[in-house]
Amino acid sequence: MANRIRSRAAFLAGTMILLGGSVERVWAQLPAQSKELGTCPSPISVEIAEHREPVTIRTDFRLNEIMAQAARAGKSPAHRPLGFYLGRVAYKINWHEARSRIDGCPAVIRILASVALIDRQIEIGRELVADPCLYQRALLHYTKHASVDEATVDQFVDRLKVVLNESMDNSDHARQADEKSIRIVIDRALHRLDNMRATSQKSVDTPEQIQLMNAQTCHSGS
Repeated sequence: MANRIRSRAAFLAGTMILLGGSVERVWAQLPAQSKELGTCPSPISVEIAEHREPVTIRTDFRLNEIMAQAARAGKSPAHRPLGFYLGRVAYKINWHEARSRIDGCPAVIRILASVALIDRQIEIGRELVADPCLYQRALLHYTKHASVDEATVDQFVDRLKVVLNESMDNSDHARQADEKSIRIVIDRALHRLDNMRATSQKSVDTPEQIQLMNAQTCHSGS
C-alpha cells in the first residue's frame, strides 16, 4: 500500500489561493466485484472522493498589510483590496493491490484518490469592523470568490473521474499502470485546474462588483 500527497501554490486575480498540504482520508466505498462464473472483474478500480472544509471569517490584517501582500505577489487587484479569500487544494492517493475474490482471476489494483478544498478563509481588513456597512459589502464580495472556487473544484473532480477512468479503460494499459502513472494524469489535470480557478476568480470581479468595492461611501442595503 502506498500513500502520496501532492501540492501546488498560486496567487490568482488579486485573490490569494494557496494549494497544497495534507488532507484527511475520505475514501469512497468500492463497488462490489463481479460474481459471475468465469468472469473476472476489471484489473483496476478507480474511485475519487471529494472533501470541502467550511470557510472561516477572520480580521487578522489591516488594509495596508493586505495591499502589501498583493504587491509582493506581483498582482494588481481589479479593485480596492478590502480583504481576500484563501483556499488550498490537495490530493492523496492510496494504492493497493489485492488478490481477486474469484479463483483464477488476476489481482485487482485499487486506486483510492481524495481531492480536498481545505484551510479556507476569508480575511476582511481589520478597520472594516468599525464600519458594518463596508464590512458586509466586503464579506459578500469575498464570499462570491469562495463560492465560485467551490464550483470550480467540483467541476474539476467530475472531469478527473472521467479522465482517470478513460486512462484505465484499456485492460492491458490498466494492468501495466503504477502509482507514478496515475500521479502524472492527476498532475496534468491540476495544471488545467490552475487556469480554471484563475478564470473563475476573475469572473467575480464584474464592473458592478468593482464599482461597489471602489466606492468611498457605503449605505446599509447597498
